Amino acid sequence: EVAKLGKPEGEPTKSPQHLLMKMAEGQQRIEGHKLDFRDEIYRHIFKDGDDTPTGSIDFDISVSDNGKKSGAPGLSKVTVTDWKRIGRLRFTEAIASYNADHVVQFHHPGWRDTLNDPKTAVRSGEKRVR
Repeated sequence: EVAKLGKPEGEPTKSPQHLLMKMAEGQQRIEGHKLDFRDEIYRHIFKDGDDTPTGSIDFDISVSDNGKKSGAPGLSKVTVTDWKRIGRLRFTEAIASYNADHVVQFHHPGWRDTLNDPKTAVRSGEKRVR
């Protein structure tokens, strides 16, 4: 669905098979024993003792259509090659809450027989159409 944003009606969609968010090169690594990822994020954004955010944490976003699956079903591994960097995501604020850890759910587009063709959707309006 994101691949269709801002695109003229009727223009074919091309969604990547694989997406990678990786801490940007040059981003300082946070050292510590048994750090929770939230502690790491906070240390990038907040100085010790401050409650006003003054820092940031950057991630490079890369995509690829070249992946090779290996291993047994259920225990398979995908090795992805030919990553193409398409942008950067910068976080300048952060908050942790019970809901974010336990309740938040992310919308995922319905399964399709053909990845880039919405007419091949298995479900429409929460009902199975095929």
